[in-house]
Amino acid sequence: MYQNLPLKIKRLVRFFLSFSPVIGLTEKPISKPNGISVFMRAKNEEDWIKYSILSISDFADEIIVGDNGSQDKSVQIVKDLIDKGLNIKLYECPEMRINELTNFLLKKASYRWVMKWDADFVARTTGEYSISTLRQKLLNMDRDRYYLMELSHICLSGDLYHQNPNELTHKEEYIYTNSDRLTFVHPGTCESLKSPKYYTVKKLAGHYSFHIDVKSADRILARTYWFDWMELKDYLRFPTLSSYVDYRVRNENQFKSVQEAELHFVTEACKRLVPYDDRKFGEHPEILKEELYHPKYRIIYKDGKILGRNDILA
Repeated sequence: MYQNLPLKIKRLVRFFLSFSPVIGLTEKPISKPNGISVFMRAKNEEDWIKYSILSISDFADEIIVGDNGSQDKSVQIVKDLIDKGLNIKLYECPEMRINELTNFLLKKASYRWVMKWDADFVARTTGEYSISTLRQKLLNMDRDRYYLMELSHICLSGDLYHQNPNELTHKEEYIYTNSDRLTFVHPGTCESLKSPKYYTVKKLAGHYSFHIDVKSADRILARTYWFDWMELKDYLRFPTLSSYVDYRVRNENQFKSVQEAELHFVTEACKRLVPYDDRKFGEHPEILKEELYHPKYRIIYKDGKILGRNDILA
């Protein structure tokens, strides 16, 4: 019945239900320390995971990382950060499905607030929308109510100086009041958060973070087939995404090899991009300064038009 209501009515219902813990109609949020747990899934994220973790190291009271079978340096990078004294709990879970891993990490959270963070998210640590400012806002929220906080990222694509014009920013409910009733479900191609109706949704103004959607050629190819693999869910035939990618490339007459497919999809993705507008979105996160001066990935132009990227044109 609730699902058939108009959106405005749904929002009104949620608003009134959000006060039910305050007046005793619903149990109050579980008693946990007034801090922030950040949980992060990772698989082959060596390019950005160090910056991602460091950018929230002063924001989070604990950082929970679940590695899903990385074959690059991701795990070692996390272990090095642990050795340097960062409060990180690392779980190596190569056999878990994505949805299973998300719920596993969610249950490990020890604090009142939980934030779902990706290994290619990098937070601002300076300026008006510094992540430390967000921390204070969260810790000062009403402790008798449940919240879903919409966090908006600035999206970078191709390299650090470009964006996809169709997704300049991305907003999602990334921050939650901790509760045993929160769970992630996987009904189709993407997982989603299932929460009780007494959770109120609040939108955070401004952009506290960047989504660094800047991937290697093999990662871009894998993402091309990601949604098909997730929706198929045929884990007996295709237990991993890479096995599905290999199958698709071999059975599509368009490509003679995986390398040819990578060249095609990276080039096509780059051609759609537009330059990053710092007048509109502000400066890049301070923590990325080294990468900005010596970028691993660079969009290449010829005669004023995007030709491709340095890693595939070399």
